[in-house]
Amino acid sequence: TDTGDIAKLINISTFTATVKLSGTGFLILAAGETGFVFRVDTTWYSVINDNETIESTILSFGANQVFNAGDTESVSIASLTSTKIVIAYKDAANSNAGTAIIGTISGSTITFGTEAVFNTGSSSSISVDRLTDTKFVVAYQDTGASSFGTCAIGDVSGTTITFGSEAVFHAGGTNVVSV
Repeated sequence: TDTGDIAKLINISTFTATVKLSGTGFLILAAGETGFVFRVDTTWYSVINDNETIESTILSFGANQVFNAGDTESVSIASLTSTKIVIAYKDAANSNAGTAIIGTISGSTITFGTEAVFNTGSSSSISVDRLTDTKFVVAYQDTGASSFGTCAIGDVSGTTITFGSEAVFHAGGTNVVSV
């Protein structure tokens, strides 16, 4: 896959998320109808499906790691440290529950901990950001509760997440959330 294929895929992506890992390290995720691509530092990795064949072009690629095997939407990613990320998303296979997971990066490999649900109701417009190396905030539209703007704090121990109580920051229809 050349950079033109990568640019084409990113331009048609359903979602794109970027996170800084260190002074010069970063991770980019992009997924679209025809596949997905991501970049760690200066190396691009891609899997492209042209509806006839699946072409996997991998440059110095570690093993694929799936963080959620079901339909995954409204993805947001944040770096906690240079080797640890948090991904928050709507788990459509689990009644659209707001869910988060910790990823640990070693070289070109990402391993994931256990998923943790921050909102058992339907969640959308999810946004996550780092507070400290072991704490993050996730904000979202709680579509299961009148679409109120809601947030929760996640505490991280290793790859385990524990959430505090949800807090409403806007008791009205909230469409776009960003932290």
